Amino acid sequence: MARKNLAAVAVAVLTLAATSTIALDSAVTTSPAQAAPPPTSSFEKVKLDGGLSMGEPIELSVLPDGKVLYINRGTSSGGGQVRLYNSATASTTVALALQLDARFEDGLIGITLHPQFAANRWVYLFYSPAVTPLVNRISRFTFNTTNNTLESETKLIEWPT
Repeated sequence: MARKNLAAVAVAVLTLAATSTIALDSAVTTSPAQAAPPPTSSFEKVKLDGGLSMGEPIELSVLPDGKVLYINRGTSSGGGQVRLYNSATASTTVALALQLDARFEDGLIGITLHPQFAANRWVYLFYSPAVTPLVNRISRFTFNTTNNTLESETKLIEWPT
């Protein structure tokens, strides 16, 4: 009698395990509906470089007034630049030039605006300065709206490379 009960329990456990696995498999493989991509008419292709030699473009940040700050990775010999594209004048200027160590995968790697950029005008850069020993650095700069440059570097963190 005990063997029959044990066999019944084993069958029940296996059945429960099998149905749980099936339920889990279908839950895992079900994916949410994909949103349709926006229409291409929502975008406009704009050449940002205005005649300056860009080099290796990396990233951009759009200012609240529509101007675009963008960076190139740079080189150890030529440095890296933060450039500003002004859509109102269709012109590009250099907002900041940095001396870099751009060997390997280093250089001017990232740019982002502070969430309250409109109030504080802070821009953050991730880069590898030309210093010994070699480091990566995240610094905060203030965007000068009068002359469209990045000024007043505040070094926030750096670590050895």
